[in-house]
Amino acid sequence: MKKSSPRIYYFLLILCIEKVVQHIYVTYAFATDIDTIRTDVVFDYRIFMYSGMIIALGFFFSAYGILKEQKWSLNLLWILGWTDFVGEFIAQGGRLQFVPLSYLLAIVIIIIVPIYKHRINRFRSQEDLIENS
Repeated sequence: MKKSSPRIYYFLLILCIEKVVQHIYVTYAFATDIDTIRTDVVFDYRIFMYSGMIIALGFFFSAYGILKEQKWSLNLLWILGWTDFVGEFIAQGGRLQFVPLSYLLAIVIIIIVPIYKHRINRFRSQEDLIENS
């Protein structure tokens, strides 16, 4: 994975770590009602608090999988990107009052993961050609 495009590899790892930290912080914010965050969401805050914990674990496992160069890790990351994207939209009641950084990073994940997977496949096919010649 890393050999095919190291910049994207490290960028995705950094995004995973950022998402873990972000979701842990937001879960903590909901639990302690920092800045009255509970009033900013349309549905019961506990839904977002518990789902945030689960999503943080998902991003953690995705980062672990990327480090171990597991194929499933990119699929998990892509699904988590979509989940984060949709979750942010739902949390604000279907309308974006503002565009948070979290939302933009989810879009970046959704776009970059398929590009990276394509580069990995292209790199592997080139390695196969070299081995067979």
